[in-house]
Amino acid sequence: MKITFLGTSHGKPEKNRYHTCTLLTLEGKHYLIDAGAPVFDLFERNDLRFCDIKGVFITHSHIDHIAGLPVLTAALNSKLRFFDVGFPVLVPDLDPYLAMFEFWRGTREITGRLSFEKYGNGVIFEDERLRVSVIPTMHYQNSHALLLEAEGKRILFTGDLKKDLSDYPAAATGKEPLDLIVMEAAHQIYAEPYVAETLAKSNTARMLLHHVAEHRNPLPVIESALAKLPFPAAVAHDGMTVEI
Repeated sequence: MKITFLGTSHGKPEKNRYHTCTLLTLEGKHYLIDAGAPVFDLFERNDLRFCDIKGVFITHSHIDHIAGLPVLTAALNSKLRFFDVGFPVLVPDLDPYLAMFEFWRGTREITGRLSFEKYGNGVIFEDERLRVSVIPTMHYQNSHALLLEAEGKRILFTGDLKKDLSDYPAAATGKEPLDLIVMEAAHQIYAEPYVAETLAKSNTARMLLHHVAEHRNPLPVIESALAKLPFPAAVAHDGMTVEI
């Protein structure tokens, strides 16, 4: 299993960071967690095949988590060379995507190679490689963490959380261990003790931070907090690839 961080910024892209977007690759097939980065451009530039995308999972519908979808959707729907492409985009609410189609085509009917589907609770996706479950959070209306299970591994993407971490997912601290937590680093104040104290309770082999807002949490401050954790932890950057 390989994880590639396509975008690791917060609500606005930074000089060296695109909006939030992470690529999970299993047996040569791709799954996207959020789509804030320019997915179409990055796939083209890195010779990745769109026909290998098997699913996109959106944690919530803030623009920095979905900004790459309009170009991706329009390009894949319009070019004949993508005739063999088709995959679900699982979203917590349909209105933003209906509006996107209305803007392009004058209709709120979703058509084309990408199927936008509203998910509910619990397990929202399962194929022969990957199982995805959602965990509600309180960052925004219909915001979620995602638990990914594949190849005997368990990975938690926290999504965006409240400043006080009162919605830090129970799955992060439960009895069943995680192989990796991908935690945000935008909304909390990493200089304050409560962040390290909360994260230290996690039952995980490893933690990586993304959704970085350096104006709020400079990298030295984040790294100082991570040094207090009882497991390896680091800040991800765009283009970073890890094997799990």
